[in-house]
Amino acid sequence: MSNPKIREAIGEVSGGVELLELVGFVSKEGGGEMWAVMDVPKKEMITLMNKAIMLLEQEKIEEGNKSEKEEMVEPKKIDRQIRVFFSVPESVAAKIELPDSFYSLSAEEVKREAELRKKKNAESQLLIPKSFKEKQAKAGRRRYRRTMIRIQFPDGAVLQAVFAPWEPTSSLYKFVSLSLKEPSLEFELLDPVLVKRRVIPSFPAAGQKARTLYDEDLVPSALIKFKPIETDSVVFTGLSNELLELSEPLVTN
Repeated sequence: MSNPKIREAIGEVSGGVELLELVGFVSKEGGGEMWAVMDVPKKEMITLMNKAIMLLEQEKIEEGNKSEKEEMVEPKKIDRQIRVFFSVPESVAAKIELPDSFYSLSAEEVKREAELRKKKNAESQLLIPKSFKEKQAKAGRRRYRRTMIRIQFPDGAVLQAVFAPWEPTSSLYKFVSLSLKEPSLEFELLDPVLVKRRVIPSFPAAGQKARTLYDEDLVPSALIKFKPIETDSVVFTGLSNELLELSEPLVTN
């Protein structure tokens, strides 16, 4: 318990030692040191430990979301920077070149990044659940203030726009709907994974929180496929005339 990493992560945290005792650890003294000892846990204790881990991870996520919200910019203030490209193969459309502004960090953000790296290095020495490590890796993308999304349509046209990572997926669906020549057309947006594409949710399921573009791994950029759901009376007729007038060839380095 005197190990610096353990002391910082548990001993000096309010409720840390109590939580260890709750899930089955027993405090013992030996060799001039204080130890937290546990026998081989029974099934009930393993269940209790897993529940404690789940609650701690959820708290970590909520703290991260709270910190992120403090830096939010109202979605209505986001410059979509709309562009339209015509007759673009998927292999070309997928090569998204981000402007330098997507990567630039303020002095405060640079300091925070350094602190996160230092903390990550320290935690790598501990036995951290794999699921938590995956969440830490995913959190590395939070430094992006914008994400560039390209939507590819059946006629080969590609609509490009800039979003905020914390915007809900419904914002993406609303943007695409308003960009169509036939806005009443129902459709699905498929995520960029080429193997077994997955539908990006438009609205959260009952009792669940809205999914953000960050949650859907659409940061800092993504190519999304547009899948129309046509009926006898409503079919896909392409983008609105206003957007088609903006069409340009896609040139990549």
